[in-house]
Amino acid sequence: MVDETHTGRLEIQRRYPHPVDRVFQAWTDAEHVKPWWGPADFTATQFENDFREGGAWRAVIVGPDGHSYGQSGRYTRIEANRLIAFTFRWDEDDAPDTEITVGFAPEGDRTLVTFRQSPFRDDESRTSHEAGWRECLDRLGARLGEGRR
Repeated sequence: MVDETHTGRLEIQRRYPHPVDRVFQAWTDAEHVKPWWGPADFTATQFENDFREGGAWRAVIVGPDGHSYGQSGRYTRIEANRLIAFTFRWDEDDAPDTEITVGFAPEGDRTLVTFRQSPFRDDESRTSHEAGWRECLDRLGARLGEGRR
């Protein structure tokens, strides 16, 4: 696993021991996404998506304290088994829109996922999102059954 953090941009790379089509599919269908969407100890109670360029997505995650956090966006670019790009915004009046790209690169029978998000208002926001996305990517690996093919 290789990670880089830049001012205003978050980048996380993660390798999964599964073919690229399986890892890509885990991002495309609401029923595949919902079980791993959100940091550890959070539960996605809602994940809806219209998985096509221009299509909207919406999620609600609930924290261990019972508080709900809504988020939404639109898919801006989709290249099957290569790239998913979408906007991301928390359901708060002053929340900024961010751009997320998730790249998928085959490495034999494994997949390298490169996750990027930007811009962030400040380092604190970037750091918070980094922790949350790392946990999401860990949960994705568990959902895929890391170590099993």
